[in-house]
Amino acid sequence: MTLSLPSHITLRPYQSEAIDTWTAAGHRGILAMATGTGKTITALAAATQYLTAPTAGGVLIIIAPYLHLVDQWDEEARAFGFTPVTACGSWEQWYSELQQRLMEQALGVSAVEAVITTKATFAGEKFQEQIGTLSDRRTLLVADEVHHLGAPDQRTHLPANVDARLGLSATPERAYDETGTEKLTRYFGGIVFEYGLDTAIQAGHLTDYYYIPHFVELTDEEMLEYGAYTSSIANRIERLKASDTDGAEIFDDPVLTQLLIERARIKGGAVQKFDRLQTILEQVESHTRSLVYCGDSTVQHPEFGPIRQIDAAVKLIGAQLDIPIHKFTYEESAATRQELLNGFADEQLQMLAAIRCLDEGVDVPAAHTAYLMASSKNPREFVQRRGRILRPAPGKTEAVIHDFVTIPPLDELGMDADSEVIGMEQQLFEGELARIEHFAHSALNRPDASLTSFPTSTPSLAEVKQRLALV
Repeated sequence: MTLSLPSHITLRPYQSEAIDTWTAAGHRGILAMATGTGKTITALAAATQYLTAPTAGGVLIIIAPYLHLVDQWDEEARAFGFTPVTACGSWEQWYSELQQRLMEQALGVSAVEAVITTKATFAGEKFQEQIGTLSDRRTLLVADEVHHLGAPDQRTHLPANVDARLGLSATPERAYDETGTEKLTRYFGGIVFEYGLDTAIQAGHLTDYYYIPHFVELTDEEMLEYGAYTSSIANRIERLKASDTDGAEIFDDPVLTQLLIERARIKGGAVQKFDRLQTILEQVESHTRSLVYCGDSTVQHPEFGPIRQIDAAVKLIGAQLDIPIHKFTYEESAATRQELLNGFADEQLQMLAAIRCLDEGVDVPAAHTAYLMASSKNPREFVQRRGRILRPAPGKTEAVIHDFVTIPPLDELGMDADSEVIGMEQQLFEGELARIEHFAHSALNRPDASLTSFPTSTPSLAEVKQRLALV
């Protein structure tokens, strides 16, 4: 096996800097690089350098979060000269080969061996058994979308006997999980290099974009249901307080948590989102290469009845508006998803509707418009979704993000504005506004993300903030 940088690849200056910084940090650290800036190439170049150093040889372990990313890593790794074992699925399919290859490397029959696995297989007993044999060997562990390994069922399996460690992610921090983030930071050695979105756009490595938030409100029927859940939430909080529960533990109550989830579902699936989406799609000139991000929860659509948001979106766009669209989820087979991507690339299929399947690793550089029907306060999710449409492509000069946001009906609930429930609602919406302002900050139409050249909605972001007393 001869490892080298492929002839068709020239590392960008920031990629070389990332490798040098990681090397100087003792071959440990996390590269926080914006989606679309070449984390995979950077990692494989770093691995090639590490395993062909004067003390050449060793083992490369690559952990990908999902199965479809294993194939992508395998293809890229082979271009560098690696011949990886892909350890996925049932252990009977890969265990013997991996065991044999590691034995040959230990005996000097081969200088370098590589294995690519998923986070699920990595945490399994059989894979951990093989990792345990590497204590005396030069080994590099590369974790793609490293934040996944901070989960409780993953972080306990991170091998202490692997010395060289490289984490990759646009969003290394785990949202709402300080413990997981801290353990990842300690294991990998913290963030040693950052290459952010604004820098990448300015350098021309990512595409400029416009960001348009569309604010909608609940229907009368939705308001009734929303108000009922709000009353139940208020009553539950009062009962928890009366039981002398520590205030810090109130929101750990599973009943309260479920009530909050159900109420959030009403906002996320607001019917007006579909109305607004239809209006926008009827106004725009082209629907080619557009992504629609939806929720998986059931909504009460006035025409379709109880239905998942993603299925309602596909019915609206495909059946009523006659725009070629297909779901792109984990319900489709790997072969089907590849066919859908091929059809999307050659414009036979104009739109893809996804839940989370397009969040990480799926390369759709031709996509230039995103419709965010299911807003997320999780930084990882919205950063990944934005990154999907910012990859450069021939003929692509800019991207457009349409974000559908439900305004909380604080002024229609008939409650004391100083009540704890109202305060909680404001706090939740402030989190969503933080996401909106994050998107708007790097957009061509910053700072208030309102345009005349694209379909827009009233009220504006500034008006919404003023209405809810958030300014």
